[in-house]
Parts: sequence; structure tokens; C-alpha cells
Amino acid sequence: MAGSVNSTDEHRALEAILYRKNRLNRLIIHQAVTNDNSVATLSSNKIAQLGLNSNDVVILIGKKCCETVGIILADAEYTDDRIRVSPIIKNNLRVRAGEVISIQKCTDIAVGKHIYVLPINNVQTIPGNLHEVYLQPYFNEVRRPIRTGDVFTVCVDTRSVHFKVIGTEPSPHCIVTSDTVIHYRGDPIKPEVEVSLDVISYDDIGGVTQQIKQIKEKFDDNDARNRQRSFLLWGEPGTGKTLIPHAMANQMGAQLISINGLEIMSKSTVDANKTFTNAFLEAQAASLAIIFIDEFDALLPIIRQTQNENEQHITDLLLTFLRNVNGRLHRYIMVIAATNRYQSIRPYIFHHTLTNFKKIYIGIHNDTADRLEILAKCTRNMVLTKDVDHVKIANETFGYAGAELALLCSEAALRRIQEEMNVLESQEETKYVETDSLAVAQSNFDFVLDQIKQTSLNRLSRNSN
Repeated sequence: MAGSVNSTDEHRALEAILYRKNRLNRLIIHQAVTNDNSVATLSSNKIAQLGLNSNDVVILIGKKCCETVGIILADAEYTDDRIRVSPIIKNNLRVRAGEVISIQKCTDIAVGKHIYVLPINNVQTIPGNLHEVYLQPYFNEVRRPIRTGDVFTVCVDTRSVHFKVIGTEPSPHCIVTSDTVIHYRGDPIKPEVEVSLDVISYDDIGGVTQQIKQIKEKFDDNDARNRQRSFLLWGEPGTGKTLIPHAMANQMGAQLISINGLEIMSKSTVDANKTFTNAFLEAQAASLAIIFIDEFDALLPIIRQTQNENEQHITDLLLTFLRNVNGRLHRYIMVIAATNRYQSIRPYIFHHTLTNFKKIYIGIHNDTADRLEILAKCTRNMVLTKDVDHVKIANETFGYAGAELALLCSEAALRRIQEEMNVLESQEETKYVETDSLAVAQSNFDFVLDQIKQTSLNRLSRNSN
């Protein structure tokens, strides 16, 4: 993944409150590995230090005393000073990755009798009943704590709907169970600044300018003989394949419809067919649509004989779906598929359906200029000391993918915050520090690079023994 607005957010050092007292409950927000609206992940050691247990309900306190509730899960290999939360939880706390939040056990939470929620934005085009299709399955799958003012997202097939919690009984938070009455009728509310999700644009992605230009030119070609509507992005992980369709949809004003290959293969044939059908109908209804199929290789196994009957049916459904999308009447539908495993689907490249795909390689950024561009985008919202040398960093990161460069910048910013927290450790009074005043230095980047090199050497040493 190349440098993006999401990655940039992880590198920003924004306002945070750093307390000396009760330091154990202060944690640094880090990149989430799940999009679950209800879960926060901590190290097993940190959970024990706080006197908590896995699956406890906790209160998370962010910027300007914004609060939400969540369930904590343990990760034995996770570092003690960090906490993983989803983008939705970060929005509810008004914080970004790299900022500091506090955590405490929620001792007064009870099962909710009633909750009141409203969808955000216009939902007239959303098929199905909001309660039956979205809310009821979402709250029935696991117990979920919620708090008044929270925003949460429910994903069904290719559609995501955002809801805001207007109230709970008891107040201000509760656990929703099958006995909780969900009130959802009312006019959709307009999105506010605090509930807006990160929007990716071309300016947020580095090192893929030529590939984006190639896709746009092929799709917009006035000559029908040269016009292209299906693209296969292939290459190593972390190079920007997933970001490109999101940025294109935002810049072109297109409806983005996402399909994940692994998720589809876990479905029954009926459910998979429903997902493909809904995606096609939604694309047809839009004035311009991009259908993005991630982990495309999962839908096209290299050895067909290894598929069970259900998987064979799903692969056939995919090929039928692609034939329908590429029909002459669907000029304003673009299909972008992405894979890290190009070799596994090569036997299908000459299939009469997949010959329509324009293959575009999105590779590791071995050109120094590309890495400089990504580093500039990743650090543009960071405060840097004058000694930070982007050229030096770019020269030392040959072979890094965009996602690895973004992580490097994020870790450097976190290193600077940790330095400040260590300084405050010895002070007697509570301190309020604006972390956007904490300038990240070259030494912070050097520290992270040294850690990466040492980890790589240790791994090589273990593998050689």
C-alpha cells in the first residue's frame, strides 16, 4: 500500500493528553488488524497489569474527553504500550493513529432495554429492510456494547451503512442483546465532521502515477476499439493495488462496489450468487461505477480439480458475472481486480472472459524518486526537525513497498511520542502536551530503521540454523 490519507493519519502527531498519574492506562493508538466496531486489542501483559480480563467491557477516552465503549481482546505478541482499534472507534474518540488514549473498566454497563439509532445520509437506494437486513444480524452475531453518540458501520455483501446511536436505555451506554428493542425509524441524519471516514485521493498515493494515468486513458478512450473496462492489478503486497480503485472512485465521483475473493469463497453458492447479483444491479443503477474485486486469485484456484463442487460453482458464477459486466450496454461500469499471486491465475488469463482484462503491474518502488514521493506524502502532515533527510531515508529503504514506507514514518512518529512520555515520567504534575508540537527527528527514523535491520538479521540467523 502506497502512502495514503489513512497512512498519513497514522503519522500525524496531533493533540493528545499525556498524564503522569495512572500511566498504566494510557496507550498509543496503533493500526488495527480488524474493522470490528466493538473490539480493542491489547497485549496479554497489559490486560493483566490493568487488572482486566479478555472480553471485559471497557471505557475508552480520547481527545476532548470523547468516550466510547468496547470489548478488549488479548494478543500475547502485542507490545504493552499500544492498543489496536478500528477506524470507526478512532472516529468516535476523535483520535488518529499515534495519539494517546486512556482505558478503564466499565463497571456499570447493563443489558439495554431500548436503543435508538438512525442511518447516516440517504438510504433510499439501500435494498431491504434496515432492521432485518442490517441491524438485527449485526447485533445478534455477538454481544456489542454501544454508547450514545457512537457511529457504527454494518456491512452486508457489497454495501456498508453507517448508523449513529441517538440514545440508549439505560444511559449513556449498554450492551445490546436479542432482548434489546432497536428503534431505527426516522429521517437519516447528515454526516458530521466527526463521523466522516477518511477519503483517499490521487494526491495520497505515491509511486503509481503512471499506472493510474494508464487506467484512466484506457477507460476514457473515445475509440471503442481501444476502450478498456476491466483491469487486473498485480504485484507484491503493500504496493497500492487496493488504494487505486478507492482513489479513482473518489476522484471520478463513481460508486465503489467492493468484493473480496476470500469472503466469497467462504459463502454458499446461493449467497455468492446473491453478492454478485447485488453488485451488478448496484453498478447498473449508478451513473458511473467501479467494481473492485480484491484477492482475485482466491476465486480462480490454479488447479481446478482441487475445488469442491461449491467452489467450482462460485468460480463459474464469477466468470458469468464478468461476462455480464463487460456487456456492450454497460459502458460506465469499470472492473478492477487485484492479486498478489499472479502466477496462480495465469492459466485463466487466456480464458475467453479474462482476455478482456488489461494487466497492470504495481510493483515494489525500486526507483529512488518513487520512494521520495511516497515519503513526502507520508510526512507532509508531520512536524519534522530540520535534520530530517528524505534522500538519506529513501536511499536506505531500497526494496521497501509503499506500505512499509508508511509504517516506517508511523513508527518514527510513535518513537517521538514515546520519548516525550518517558520525559514526563519523572514530573510531579499532570502535563498536557500538544503532540503536534513534537517534531520528529532524523534520529527517530534512524532508530526505526535500525530496529527493522536487526529484526531482519535475527530472522536470517534463525533460518540459517
